[in-house]
Amino acid sequence: MDQQALAQQMLSGANAARFVSAVTDMTAALPHPDGPTIRITMTRIADGKHLQDVDIDVTNLWDLAQHAHHKADRARDTAPAPAPTSKSHLRLVGGAA
Repeated sequence: MDQQALAQQMLSGANAARFVSAVTDMTAALPHPDGPTIRITMTRIADGKHLQDVDIDVTNLWDLAQHAHHKADRARDTAPAPAPTSKSHLRLVGGAA
């Protein structure tokens, strides 16, 4: 195995463990006593190795999804503006009629 593949395996394992730890802490701090629970299973795609599982109630899962959605929105907002076209644009400027 080359060094890059080994580094990617180490990162995937460490990041899976960090994610599981954060989700476990979140669900312990903000438990939903009667909400259904979902198990998130992480498997490394490259070799199919099972990394971690974490159980999360649907309310905390919703919070996690909101955070991810916010990050995606921020990424879209910081994307470079499209290049200007050679088409002219008509702009209406307010004023007395």
